[in-house]
Amino acid sequence: MLNSVIHSLAKSKITIEMIRSHVTQYGKVPSPYYWPLLTQNPHITWDIIISNQDLPWSYPHFILNRNLTFYTILTNSHINWKNYETVSSNYITWDQVIGNLNIICDPKDDRVWKLLSRRKDLDIHYVLKNRDKPWDWETISRHDSITGDIMEANPKIPWGTISVISKGRSWGFVKPYVKKELDRLKHVLSNYDYEEILCELYYVVIGNTAITWDDIRSDQFIFSHLQLYHKLSKPEDTSYSVL
Repeated sequence: MLNSVIHSLAKSKITIEMIRSHVTQYGKVPSPYYWPLLTQNPHITWDIIISNQDLPWSYPHFILNRNLTFYTILTNSHINWKNYETVSSNYITWDQVIGNLNIICDPKDDRVWKLLSRRKDLDIHYVLKNRDKPWDWETISRHDSITGDIMEANPKIPWGTISVISKGRSWGFVKPYVKKELDRLKHVLSNYDYEEILCELYYVVIGNTAITWDDIRSDQFIFSHLQLYHKLSKPEDTSYSVL
């Protein structure tokens, strides 16, 4: 019975009366997961929590509750809100997180910047102004706001290889990344992995409308690999043969 109650805590429609009943029946800590799950339940509001402070709520887990407002965090500074989930929470905005990093996390921890890199509302202008931070550039490279023009204007940033190849606007910028990806093939042990890498690269390259087959033919190393995959996957199509 208790296990079924615990599994439903995060989402089930629950009332404070039901919680009080559980406490009476099972004690205040029936499971280490009970209060963390309960605190993030969307039917539990902040008003319910502060009106029942005798219960051992897991305050940091309120970060995962859709009832969270940043006002709640700022007006309850006595609570330790430092939780890595806070940094990536969808219930507070980028500006709120960045403006209050010292309250919700430890900015010296590299994990904070990795989590910030995953935010959908990531501000690329802020990122570029603070490029010395330990960002996850592979993840940032895939963000919708990152264009080929931004990548090419900031060539020293370690952009994700596949993202550059798919978004890059000039062959001169993209070509080294294609070669870098092809170099991975030297270390592949199985034919399956070899074909997987070559397949992904082939479709990313030809999917970039800024790259022409004349560009690809200008580098024999790249062309020979992509032509090989083309012959294997589309033997009936000879339109991309070497000139």
